[in-house]
Amino acid sequence: ANESAITSTTASETAQLKGKYHIQIGSVMPTYEAILPVFQRIKESAPDAFLAYDYGWRVYKGAYFTEAEYESNFNAALSQLTPYKIEKAPFNYSAFMVVDNGNVKLLFDSSEMDFVFTPTADQGRVSFNKYKYRGAIGFKRFSASDPTVINYVNLEQYLYGVLPYEISPKWPIEAQKAQAVAARNYALTNLGKHKKYGFDVCNTIDCQVYVGSNVETTLSNSAVDLTKGIYLKYNGKLAQTVFHSNSGGRTENSENIWSTAFPYLVGVDDPYSIGSPNDVWTVTYTPQQIKDKLIAKKYDIGDVTNVVVESYSPNGRSMKTTIYGTKGNVSFEKDKIRGFFGDANFKTNYFTVQSPGVVGSSGISTATGSGTAKLNGSAITLLSGNGTSNASVSGLKATNGTNLMTLKTSSGSAAAYTFNGKGWGHGIGMSQWGAKTMADQGFKYEEILKHYYKGTVLENTK
Repeated sequence: ANESAITSTTASETAQLKGKYHIQIGSVMPTYEAILPVFQRIKESAPDAFLAYDYGWRVYKGAYFTEAEYESNFNAALSQLTPYKIEKAPFNYSAFMVVDNGNVKLLFDSSEMDFVFTPTADQGRVSFNKYKYRGAIGFKRFSASDPTVINYVNLEQYLYGVLPYEISPKWPIEAQKAQAVAARNYALTNLGKHKKYGFDVCNTIDCQVYVGSNVETTLSNSAVDLTKGIYLKYNGKLAQTVFHSNSGGRTENSENIWSTAFPYLVGVDDPYSIGSPNDVWTVTYTPQQIKDKLIAKKYDIGDVTNVVVESYSPNGRSMKTTIYGTKGNVSFEKDKIRGFFGDANFKTNYFTVQSPGVVGSSGISTATGSGTAKLNGSAITLLSGNGTSNASVSGLKATNGTNLMTLKTSSGSAAAYTFNGKGWGHGIGMSQWGAKTMADQGFKYEEILKHYYKGTVLENTK
């Protein structure tokens, strides 16, 4: 295995790869101040030497891939660097190497202390894994984990790397300004969310998507600059400005998705999201597909007999969805149904479900009316969230004594539950597509924010 490598330039991938074999020149020193003059003298005879921190400061030479190459260079160093003690450096598979244009500049192990690098070239940006970042890059190594790479950057520069990834940098400037304020508030109200790992916010949708300076554009940066120092507040405190892609026509109360109620995160009519991508969606699953998903998640309720939305929020989203089976049932509260089916396909918990109807040996039938009818030999059983009841059959009509159900036979495809949904995301706060439409219609960013975050006020601290 090779040691990890970072680069402060756009060196090719091949140039970044370095081997694990190093030659140590001289003795281990306790501090950087002690090793520096020794290192400067060694550099006069070995220009490719570099500093290393591996439970003490050392001077290394080379990063060889093979033992043969290692031995050859080691023997050469013995004759060329006679004033110094020459030995084979210890292996450290947790170490990092800082590489610049193919040349190793520093090797370090971050398990004992943190190393932070501030670039001076390339407009003050440092590259890591094909991305460039403003500010500084630091490294931590936690026990039994991959390295934790931290970007130390000021708030506004952080937003430069958030904005064009959260919404299109080609959208109207007022929509981008609304997103800039929302993203700024979100960052500040989530400081320390990941403090046990040594940083504030992550770079994924768990916080906000952030990919550094690669995605920056002039227009998105200007949206950040034009709103610098502007915050959204409620009763004098920073508002929790969560956002999502598309509300489907109405946003949701925060407590109906998560647990905490915020007076400004309440459902509002959102006609601006209608007509935008993912304002409506449909997905189907056969009973067997649902059963397979249940088994994969350690639920065994037998064959799936029904899927029922037991209750809806006043805004139209599922508060409880129950999947019934021959051996039991399982319920999913609020938007946990999205996690069960998978967020990519099951975009919201703002949906209705259409039953596949009657499944019999002679074909597949659908039923209209209350509940679901299922053929069982010559009898029909009506299934609903309230239980089962027998029904009599007369031709293609079924009745339970009160409601008449019309059976319609179809064949050629497997019965499936059809979920007809609206929107994409949790539905709380600002709809990004709604913000775009509002900006297209001439609304200012202040009006967009006040529409989605009820009772809030903008405060300019500049």
